[in-house]
Amino acid sequence: LIYSPLIAGSFLGKVSFWNELVGEVWYKLVLTALPAPAIEIPLVECMLGSEMLFVAPIENPLNEAVTFTVAVENSENFAVTNPKISLSPFEQGKFEIKFIPSTFQELTTTTIKLFNKKLGELVYIASGKGLLPGLMELVSIEGPLHEIASENVIFRNPFRHPLPIEVYLSSSVSYTHLTLPTTPYV
Repeated sequence: LIYSPLIAGSFLGKVSFWNELVGEVWYKLVLTALPAPAIEIPLVECMLGSEMLFVAPIENPLNEAVTFTVAVENSENFAVTNPKISLSPFEQGKFEIKFIPSTFQELTTTTIKLFNKKLGELVYIASGKGLLPGLMELVSIEGPLHEIASENVIFRNPFRHPLPIEVYLSSSVSYTHLTLPTTPYV
């Protein structure tokens, strides 16, 4: 007898055997489906002030399409990019998780729960560690000569407290016959 439950809980079942000499014999089955263990996702490391996307596996063992609703325990540091995840029949796929560190060298964890009425609850445990900031992505700002130009440079304070920062603006662009001053007009 193989018991392959999809939802945790206690259930009743029955099985019968038939023989010409003995006749029919019925057995009542008391079936208990334990919750599946949480799926642990490998540690993710990311620089403070930035974010990192990573993926987790998911599958649909049913012969019909399913949609999961998502709940994230630590929504300050983790997010699932799509709040509803849909899978076709028997599809194996992945869903994206975003890690946004708010501390460095401390382990930050979360529990992510995906729920569907027919498949029950899938539990994932994700953890991340913030790293000291380093070189950030280059931001290029261009403007026409002799005109005012403005551009936004997005910076997110990763900490829970105000962060004093100093901004330095410099230019060292050189052309074949022209060298711009090192202190641009702002």
